[in-house]
Amino acid sequence: MKKFILAAGILLGLAFSAQAATVLALSGTTSTSSPAHDSVNSPGLSGVGFSLGNDLTNLSFTVAYTCAGSCLVDAYLMNSIGPSATNSNVVAAAVLDGSNTTAFSGINLTAGDYALILTTNTGIFSWNASSSPNIFYGGTAAPFNNFVDLAYNSVLPYASTVSALTDLAFLYTIEQFTDPIAAVPLGPTAPFLALGIVGLAALRRRAKT
Repeated sequence: MKKFILAAGILLGLAFSAQAATVLALSGTTSTSSPAHDSVNSPGLSGVGFSLGNDLTNLSFTVAYTCAGSCLVDAYLMNSIGPSATNSNVVAAAVLDGSNTTAFSGINLTAGDYALILTTNTGIFSWNASSSPNIFYGGTAAPFNNFVDLAYNSVLPYASTVSALTDLAFLYTIEQFTDPIAAVPLGPTAPFLALGIVGLAALRRRAKT
């Protein structure tokens, strides 16, 4: 009986577990020359550009950054950056406190070009970068240039003038989480199959008694 119930529980767990597929990922050994941003002496911005070939839903964005002590880092997802960028270009915004690396989740984006940026809020942070990154293309996204601020705008950081960074690549991952039910080949029939297993277990127990 216990084995049947365990099997049913596993099946139901698979039916209702979301699955993630990597859309785009940059990984690698962190370079010692990764730019550090100090909120007092050298406030700044780091960013990456990427392009989506298709509309994608339920995206999660994870960044690899390091805080020197305590820090707060402002993260923005933009459809345009530079001096002409305004609040209307902000797709999503978040604050990272050093304990969390997932900047955004549950994001829906249409096909097009975007930028993911980190800016100084409090303390000192560095967005980890690699001089020889491993780049995974998930088939629906491609990376653009990495960049840092050239003329920092403390009021609207995403309106800063930026300069391309050609020798380093900031490390980040974009994942897409699929619908929990649709992720399982059995689809909506899985719960009924699980109930059937439980029913068979009950009949087997009755037969033994």
